Amino acid sequence: GTDQCGGANKPGIITTLATSTVGTSGNPKITGSTSPTGTPPSVVSNPAGNINVQAMIDSLKGSANYQYNVASATHSGMNWGTPTPGATQDNPSSCSVRNIVYYNTSNGTNLTDITLSGGSTGCGILLVEGDLDASGAFSWNGIVIVSGSVRITGGGNKNITGGMIAGGSADADLIGGNISIIYCSSAVNDQTENQPLRNLSWMEKT
Repeated sequence: GTDQCGGANKPGIITTLATSTVGTSGNPKITGSTSPTGTPPSVVSNPAGNINVQAMIDSLKGSANYQYNVASATHSGMNWGTPTPGATQDNPSSCSVRNIVYYNTSNGTNLTDITLSGGSTGCGILLVEGDLDASGAFSWNGIVIVSGSVRITGGGNKNITGGMIAGGSADADLIGGNISIIYCSSAVNDQTENQPLRNLSWMEKT
């Protein structure tokens, strides 16, 4: 929520449920703009602010330059660009590469999950229909949009610079590793402002 790239701060976590539904373990630090209620104050409940995560994914996946159809799979050591790390784990990374990576995890009946392990990295927009499990070292610069749940587990340093949207639950398990999810408005803007034009509708005239 605290914009590490010079823009306006936002709440660290926005949920459509009550703030009491956001559980933490250990001693995570959540920063961002404050609100009159909520513990910590940078966790904000906004029931009227529902985001149609699936519609966001649908609008972007047609522009993906990397597409994967998997079901309960593990991909290790994936590289869709390598973010340049900041001075410390808590500083934003940077990247001039722009990719759109799309995972469809349907098994034909239900959505499943994709596990990214082995030091996977990327720059751009990561779209996952289903659940995302980032285990071990993981680095992303841009936006992560997941229709299901996000699980961040295992050892190794993990840095997501930009923003993350999850349609299901989000659980950051810090045991055995460190994770920093850093809001950075320029990382978000850089990865979205130059997207190609998309055909939203058409009409045939005779």
